[in-house]
Amino acid sequence: MELVSILILIFLSTLIIVKGGRSGINAAPFVPTGNATGIGQGMIFAILCFAGFEGSSAFAVQAKKPKKAVPFAILATVIGAAIFYVYVSYAQVIGFGESNIKELATSSAPLDTLATMYSGNVMATIIDFATLMSCFAALLGALNACAYIIFALSNEGYLPKYLTNSSTKLNSPKNAVHTVSIICLILYVLIGLPFGPEQLYSNLATIGTLSLLIVYMLVCWGTLKYFKNKENGEFSIVKHVVIPILGIIVLAFPLWSNLYPIPSFPLNLYPYFVVLWLAGGYFMAYRREKKLKENPEPVSKATAN
Repeated sequence: MELVSILILIFLSTLIIVKGGRSGINAAPFVPTGNATGIGQGMIFAILCFAGFEGSSAFAVQAKKPKKAVPFAILATVIGAAIFYVYVSYAQVIGFGESNIKELATSSAPLDTLATMYSGNVMATIIDFATLMSCFAALLGALNACAYIIFALSNEGYLPKYLTNSSTKLNSPKNAVHTVSIICLILYVLIGLPFGPEQLYSNLATIGTLSLLIVYMLVCWGTLKYFKNKENGEFSIVKHVVIPILGIIVLAFPLWSNLYPIPSFPLNLYPYFVVLWLAGGYFMAYRREKKLKENPEPVSKATAN
């Protein structure tokens, strides 16, 4: 489903580039303008569109050769998504034209507008279908990845044992899948219905991306700590020191840009939701450590129904 959507977007982007956009093909979209804070705040949306490349790692337990399959999937996604993201983004900018960039910023459906502009209503309908299909595919992917992470956390004693139950018939952690699905529906009813889909996406996506920035920074820090103690020849200065440090620096920029100067309402509330999320994680870890001290045996074991 996602592949079909990608091919449709590539076709539209190629059509725009072949026609030269509104003001011709040029390198202006690659030249940063404005202040550093604005660029840092904009990076949140770029990171959000790129986030999820590591999702395949959640399915390592299902792979026959996870040490080969997972790295290949992640690297292929990073390289492929980067090329695709730049290509489509460039087509959108020149499609509206650099002098009309505000139209792109205020458009509720820029790809739909461009499809109508460069091909007609039929292409716009196809783009709408591709967008719907892509959103549904992304939901399935994210839901499954989240379910497997919850399953792993439950199996290690961070979450209730109920979430470790899996189905041999469906070959999936059914209770975790059901739980995530119910949470999604509750959030939709509480936020999506009253405020609309755009507000739902904007609010949760920004909170999620701020959280992801912290997670990615912790992964970089964890890489430094983990490979520092490796004694089997796997240690590399470039891969395990230089790249993680650069990663922390790059990720810290958009994080700080969204904290200072203090953004306007409701953006100023998002960091507090992230703090509450972190506090919840700390409580889970504290609760697990307490259980382990009281009972040295594994606090939870996966069961199959």
